Amino acid sequence: MENLAEWSWADDVVFACGCGVYFAARRWRWLDAEANPELAEAVRGRGPVVGECPACGRSADAHVDWLELHPAVERARLWLGPQQRAEVIELLRGHLERVGARPNFARGWLLRPEIEFITPAEGEAQQQITRDTAVVPTPVPPEPSGPAWNPPPAADEILWAANGEVDMIDGEVVVRLQVDEATVRVWSEATIEARPINLRDLGYPLLGVRLVGVYLGEKAVIDGFIDVGDVEAHEIFGRLAEQFRLTLVIHGPRGTTALRREVASPGLERNAALCLESASSLLASGDFGPSAYLDALRTLQGLSASERLRPAGVEMHAGDHRTLATAAAAWAALDHLDQASGRDNLTHLLEIDGLPLNEYEAIRRTVLSAAVEFGLTPPSRFWRRILVPEVGPDAAAIVARLAKTRASGRGGELSPEATVENWFRMRDLADRKRVAHPPELRQALADDRGPKRPLGRRRSQQPPMVASGEIGDSSPASSSPVPPAPPRSPNRLAKATEILEGVPTMDQLASVIKSMEDFDADEILALLPALSELGPSVTPMMIERLRSPRREVRQSAVILLGLARDGRAIDPLCDALLAEETNVWRDIARALGNLGPRVIGPLCEVVRRVDPQRRDTMANRVARALAEVVLSDGDARGGPGRHAVEALVDVQDPAIASAATHALATLTDVSSAGEEIRGERPLAEDTAVRGFARRAYEAITTPELDILIEDDLEVEEVG
Repeated sequence: MENLAEWSWADDVVFACGCGVYFAARRWRWLDAEANPELAEAVRGRGPVVGECPACGRSADAHVDWLELHPAVERARLWLGPQQRAEVIELLRGHLERVGARPNFARGWLLRPEIEFITPAEGEAQQQITRDTAVVPTPVPPEPSGPAWNPPPAADEILWAANGEVDMIDGEVVVRLQVDEATVRVWSEATIEARPINLRDLGYPLLGVRLVGVYLGEKAVIDGFIDVGDVEAHEIFGRLAEQFRLTLVIHGPRGTTALRREVASPGLERNAALCLESASSLLASGDFGPSAYLDALRTLQGLSASERLRPAGVEMHAGDHRTLATAAAAWAALDHLDQASGRDNLTHLLEIDGLPLNEYEAIRRTVLSAAVEFGLTPPSRFWRRILVPEVGPDAAAIVARLAKTRASGRGGELSPEATVENWFRMRDLADRKRVAHPPELRQALADDRGPKRPLGRRRSQQPPMVASGEIGDSSPASSSPVPPAPPRSPNRLAKATEILEGVPTMDQLASVIKSMEDFDADEILALLPALSELGPSVTPMMIERLRSPRREVRQSAVILLGLARDGRAIDPLCDALLAEETNVWRDIARALGNLGPRVIGPLCEVVRRVDPQRRDTMANRVARALAEVVLSDGDARGGPGRHAVEALVDVQDPAIASAATHALATLTDVSSAGEEIRGERPLAEDTAVRGFARRAYEAITTPELDILIEDDLEVEEVG
């Protein structure tokens, strides 16, 4: 082997000349066309074998495979002889083996070479054939052991983007469509991946499955859909939410099955459930004409594969930010996470690009953990994510920890702009949570009137946040809350959000909670994250809302009381369990269960004081609450909840004993129902009550996934 340039190399071969003489020649395997343009041009004409016959003086020429490289533009072209058209797959394998033998030169573009066939001049080709066949008999190739390989179809014969249907056949999820033979060939040989999709911008929510096939370096797309208004859509996506596996069935031009391939994408089950619920909510909240679904499909049909596969504006991939060893790296990761988590961008990532929801949560968890480790304050959209027991017991503790860590310089220095922004974010967090400024924070802001925040920089990219006030208090040691800024618009949701995200007085808080009676369901959901963050401070006001005439308000109050786990709510919730006339009683039972074994006595009292004619009905509700108590500590065999309920089985009151027995017998069903409401599995029955509860838990626990609220409340930077 001889090297001419870094990328070029050749083998020594024995060439059989037409005159019958054998001689040593050189066969170029790789040739850097940028470093050796003249040689590359000559090889394209006569082939990659170079040498001269010592007997007749003829130059060696053989039109066989060789690789032409253009490293500067990251392009590789695999040239093949005209007689090698039936050997493309074998030659590609050989090419990859040669790349594997030279790992120092392995590049992504080198693994995906373009394929070209040498077409010699007519006279030259005829002369070569005549000369060779006169001296060396043409060997007869062996019979192929498998089916004959046909050359790939021309690109203009292939339908690179197609629409199909999603169906359920014999319990199997199937994507089916009919295409021509050239397209069947592509999908029979392509590498396929599948993902759930919910396309929102075509005039109707298109719910379906996207299959992406990679064939000789090109991407083809099949989108299979089912109308989200079809009851079968819930069955199909319920199955995909359990296991994301499907079968692609392609029919040929004459209708017979031409191809059947099974495709599985483990890890996208939660994405499937998310797409179904998002599409269902969009359908319920929109006003669509009778032809909207078909019109949306026709619009999509006009889009090419590249247009369909256009990624989110801010891309994110599984495995991003797994290792963050410095403060600067963690800050960059925070910025990336913040921009990727914007509502529209995150929707695209999860509902179109196929970023697994579990992977997104893992990235977020890693980045926020690194931020706390290095004393970095995340943007406001993530404050709820760091104010949890695993990180700090309360807001004061987390602010103090962030300030002390950053002042110590842990993880290295930040850029000047990032340093200033981090301290101001920390001050925003302290002021919003009514926390005294730690000494380190006061010191960082103590230079005269404090460092100036970079102009034009937003505190957060989170749409549903409104700035609480103006930064720049002249007293660096001040820990008083920043007064709320005047509302930017008369929008009632904007006003309520501004109050809750600031430092509300009790009168302001009571006013906002009372105004929930006039809000629609989506506006109520938009307020729940901020209300839940206030915890037990809103318990008295939420207890009052248990008597609201509106079901959504009562349900919201119940959910918030259950999450707050304030003992003051036990008796009011028990009263509500008796009084509730809708299925909200299930949410009340769940809220009581969250309060743990301390509700056992009050629940037993409920059974004792109910009228005899209603005792069976109320015992069933109490049984549900008792089951939730057992499940509140994970249904552990030795858990206090299970011990308390098991002890009731042997009490003398038959109604209480029966309720306890029923609770223990229905733990599996109650657990599954809780998983549905928390978004851990799809809803088996999407009623108004259950759907609202699911959206409420999703809004509270995953606020950046609150993609159903259409009002876009901008963060206003006050200069």
